[in-house]
Amino acid sequence: MRLSWYHHRSRVSQSGGSQLIRNDLKLPPNITQLQPISQEILRALRDDQLSQRSSRCREHSRLSGRSRACPPQPSPGSASYDSRRDSQEAAVFVQVFQGKLRDAALWSRQVERWRREIRPKTTGFAGFTSGVTAQDYAITVVRFTSEDAARVDNDLPEQGAWFEEASRAFNGEVTFHDCRQVDTLLAGGSDDAGFVQIMQGRAKDQEEMRGQASALEGELRKIRPDLIGATIAWHGDGGFTQTAYFTSEQEARKNEQLMARSSFFEQFMSMIDGDLTFYDLSNPEFE
Repeated sequence: MRLSWYHHRSRVSQSGGSQLIRNDLKLPPNITQLQPISQEILRALRDDQLSQRSSRCREHSRLSGRSRACPPQPSPGSASYDSRRDSQEAAVFVQVFQGKLRDAALWSRQVERWRREIRPKTTGFAGFTSGVTAQDYAITVVRFTSEDAARVDNDLPEQGAWFEEASRAFNGEVTFHDCRQVDTLLAGGSDDAGFVQIMQGRAKDQEEMRGQASALEGELRKIRPDLIGATIAWHGDGGFTQTAYFTSEQEARKNEQLMARSSFFEQFMSMIDGDLTFYDLSNPEFE
């Protein structure tokens, strides 16, 4: 399937973004992140278990012009989407795209242009969560109602033309992850979040990791009252993108220390293969 985004596959990289090691917490050597809130997502991720059954993801394709990402579908009649589907697969298709920006202002203008000119013509777009880190690294998670619907949207001539211009805002390669399986934690995604953190990594055993969710969710609610919910989009090769939604950055940072001392942390890390990378979005955008 060749979607408009795929025309840029030759420029796609397998990893993106700078990484910083946290020194204020005693973390395993494979934890890296862009900002000091890594622990909380790890916990959230772990407790949240990155689980809740697979699902069709479709989240970033709209902005990126491709077609796959993975947050939950928006709840009917609500500005924010509630992916509260514990143990159920979210009926969405998600696409994640990311890269280092060379011109943040150009990217911002292109996002607004997409909203004005292209979104009204789409039929399968379900929403996106997007943001730029303090290091000018952009990452977007796009949701679609189905993979077929994503294909239709990405075949729009306007979509391909838009991306050709928008890609000039990036400094080098843009990475894409097409996700046909998506899990939700707690309330899933929320447009009411004041702070969003995206974590990417790889599971040693994807199915085992996904199977931990329901058992840990109850304890997570007690430890992390600031965590509204999260979505986990699976890349298809054991890799994943977890998007965690918090009430505020202040609350998230305050509670991350509790997570670091939680027994959940070791259990979660035992299921991770390699490094974890975190992207903190202090000013997230939702659609």
